[in-house]
Amino acid sequence: MVTSYLLYLLHFSITFFINIHIANYYLSDIFGEYQFYNTLFVLFVSVSQMGTLQSFVVLAPKISNKIKLIFATLILRIIGYSLLTILLLIVFWLMRLPNIAYIFLLLLIPLTISLSSILDYYKKINIDVKYNFFFDGLLFATLTILIIQSELSIIYIVIARFISKSISELMKYKYIINNIGVFVFSKKYLIWMFIKSKVFIANRLIVELYARSDILLLGFIANKNEVGIYAVSLAIYNGLLMGEGLLARKLFPQLTKVFKDDKKVKEILMISILYKSIYFITVILFTYFFLNNIIFTYLYNPEEYMRSSIVLDFMLIGLFSHIFANNTNYLLMLKDNYLYIKRFTIGFVLNIILGIIFYEIYNLEGYTVAIQIVKIVMVSYSVYISYQYLNNKIKVAIT
Repeated sequence: MVTSYLLYLLHFSITFFINIHIANYYLSDIFGEYQFYNTLFVLFVSVSQMGTLQSFVVLAPKISNKIKLIFATLILRIIGYSLLTILLLIVFWLMRLPNIAYIFLLLLIPLTISLSSILDYYKKINIDVKYNFFFDGLLFATLTILIIQSELSIIYIVIARFISKSISELMKYKYIINNIGVFVFSKKYLIWMFIKSKVFIANRLIVELYARSDILLLGFIANKNEVGIYAVSLAIYNGLLMGEGLLARKLFPQLTKVFKDDKKVKEILMISILYKSIYFITVILFTYFFLNNIIFTYLYNPEEYMRSSIVLDFMLIGLFSHIFANNTNYLLMLKDNYLYIKRFTIGFVLNIILGIIFYEIYNLEGYTVAIQIVKIVMVSYSVYISYQYLNNKIKVAIT
């Protein structure tokens, strides 16, 4: 486990510094466009995966033949990617989008296939981390450096990401075949998986719309330069979530295993809140008083991205919302699916309304504050509703 954590940290560090290199070389205008489409395609993944990211974690503990479930999941994702790509090709042609949008369709393939959740379920995080480090980390970094030294278009960065990510996923697939089970096609499981996953398609799409709406909305109401400035701050913000990501990969599977026992669910939620509180309060203080100044003085081009430093300070407010992330995850496991959808729909709408208003009045900095306010409001709602259910003040059956 220690080795996995070290590789995870190294992978993050490599990716972090390579993204800085990309941002500094292509500057905020081009980097802003790159990040806008990168964010847009992460949103498309929520559709191309056909809801299977969540449904596999929820359904796997309930059946004995998990090999059939794994391959039903992969087949559904391939079908989802194919149908979505046909639709997007038509839309892109009608909207006359730039070539970078078409190149991102390649990257959507390995992003859709993503085998991390399957390896997580089988407690093979070490395998996932190892392949991500060597191929999605080191290989991508090497290709990126060569592309920038050759003074090539940022489109080639997307192609490099496609190559490295694809090799990483192929290696994971080979591991699953060799160590978990060979391909077994089951029409019955495929249909069953699709039926069970349908509700998660809407769930995941709404979640991603809410999570990505800040960059996407900014891409429509601001110029590319401001999108690039915001994207740099957001990249650092997401980097600060690294520790929370490791905690989530340990704590969320525990939550799924005990979700029928309210008392144990409460215990895991409290442990999660405690661990994440210690982590995020430390990170917020360290970043505000020390890390922020170093990053934008010595790492990023200060003439191009100094405004990102101010934006990052405002973003730190939103880190408090991640302390209670598992309370939101708990809502996903309830049969009251509309509750989960409603929660993120409200967040998405509030992001748009407050984001536009604050941007018009207070520019980019005000826009950032609006997004953080919505995060705090939404997580407060999740905490309140989750404990209402757990304290049996709201009656609901659990799947």
